[in-house]
Amino acid sequence: MPEFKSFEDLHRSQPTGPESVPERSTETLHLALQTSPEAPADAVERSRRIVLDRLAKHFGRGLPKAFGPGYRAFRVDGHSCHQVRVVDGTGDHWTLRTELRTHPDWVTEVGVSNPSSSGTSPQIGFRVFSRADVPSGQEPRLAQDLAAAIAKEVPLLLWNRRIVCDPVEIDSDSKFEAFASYLHDSNRRLAAVVASVPPEADEPLPSVEQVEDLARTLIGTATVYVLPHLYTFRLSDLVSKQLSVFQGAWRYYGPGFKPGADLYAHPLYLREKLASGRLADVIATIRKKIRQDRTPLQASPGPAFEELRRRAELPSKTKLGPLARIWRRLRGGGTRLFPSTAPPSTEDPGAEADDTLGSLPQATRRSRTGAEISALRRRLRSGRDAISRERERRRKAKRHLARANRRVRQLEELVSVLGGDPRVAVPFPVEWSEVATWCEESLKGRVALLETARRSLDKARFREVKLAARCVRWLATEYRDRRIGGGDPHLHGRVSAVAGVHNLPSAGDAFECSWRGRKHIVDWHLKNGGNTRDPARCLRIYYFWDAASEQVVIGDMPAHRRSAAS
Repeated sequence: MPEFKSFEDLHRSQPTGPESVPERSTETLHLALQTSPEAPADAVERSRRIVLDRLAKHFGRGLPKAFGPGYRAFRVDGHSCHQVRVVDGTGDHWTLRTELRTHPDWVTEVGVSNPSSSGTSPQIGFRVFSRADVPSGQEPRLAQDLAAAIAKEVPLLLWNRRIVCDPVEIDSDSKFEAFASYLHDSNRRLAAVVASVPPEADEPLPSVEQVEDLARTLIGTATVYVLPHLYTFRLSDLVSKQLSVFQGAWRYYGPGFKPGADLYAHPLYLREKLASGRLADVIATIRKKIRQDRTPLQASPGPAFEELRRRAELPSKTKLGPLARIWRRLRGGGTRLFPSTAPPSTEDPGAEADDTLGSLPQATRRSRTGAEISALRRRLRSGRDAISRERERRRKAKRHLARANRRVRQLEELVSVLGGDPRVAVPFPVEWSEVATWCEESLKGRVALLETARRSLDKARFREVKLAARCVRWLATEYRDRRIGGGDPHLHGRVSAVAGVHNLPSAGDAFECSWRGRKHIVDWHLKNGGNTRDPARCLRIYYFWDAASEQVVIGDMPAHRRSAAS
């Protein structure tokens, strides 16, 4: 047995890599989700792309944009990433396991599995665990952020119920009845966390940041509800005052809740505790309670990482490059390039394959073979040169666009220094027929209208044209300035410059559009008029941010879009 002088020597002698270290029992998250039947056809590829794009922000560089079948490992700036993908008769299974430099004891695992069996929906799984008996620090929020990002584009189900990554505000009687029914449902599998609004609050929520952070942290494990002050009295009548929640407090309602339940099984967290800087401790306590009350998972999130790793490393046939495949065909294997003059024999099925070039003289075969390979090489060189020229053209166009945008900002600053305002050169429109022209004359280079938005303006029924124009100008000024300046990219919540307007994710109303030859997701919108569907009183401005042109692109306005979610 070898001798070691220190624990460091012993640790260095152990094999490295996530597949070789025994996993401990410290598992803080395990989700097995399924895509909804309403999910887009490219839900699997879209989910993988979201995961890779989000991880690229942590890694900064060195992470490929896509992964083919097989096993690969990467390590960049202290971050490590191991991925394996297997495509076989059981389906297309892809699992990625990563460890961040900032959380060395924790492992985050994401799996996207698309079974080949009919009637089985694609599955998306998340795991967070530690290999240390006593892990240091809190686990990363990477898995929750990835789940929330996927849920915004791909509808995900757990126990046949769609998971949400945003708080559900109970702002109508119908929503309260649905909430009460869900709270008392004996078949409820997920926890419900209710955040009450204090009576003196003038905001829609007691703290937008706190409640939204709670909802993202508990995604897939609990539904977060926001209960306005007036509805707290109805909840007290329904479950008793001892089991209710009010005055800005939070309460956890576990599965199996019913009136007269044990108070300690459904704990209350007072507002004073939330405001005393102990919010992280409260959220950690709620997560621990959820893990204690959690029922078994509905389905497996696909094959485990270790199993996929073994399957990916099974011996396979050698893959030939394009030149090798053509040479093999010329030498007699595979598809015939030069047909024989003799008819194929019906008695010997292999005769035709063996006689690939049999009808040609030996010298002719050599010359034809060399000519084919030379022609192929010329085509490959020509293709590479064309790709290089196109890449250089795109780089020059991006540099030119960046210089033009900088020049525009310099001119705007110069106008402001001279006492003018470059943003209000044209007054607000008063008719919907003037909005498109007003955007082109006053907001050109800051806001762009897609054709779908222009068509919607022709049949708009919203009464307050000036309010819609003020919202568009807010996107072109304060919102755009913050995006360019590197501040809060979304300015989530109430828009202070325009009373009654909120800037929120589009959620189920998000849609795909084409802008400058590329596909984009219109995933944010400005909202006014509550949840009414009356086009005369409801304002919705759906948009996305195009970083390349530094513009806000409006996909639709001013009415509420009709979608599967609405």
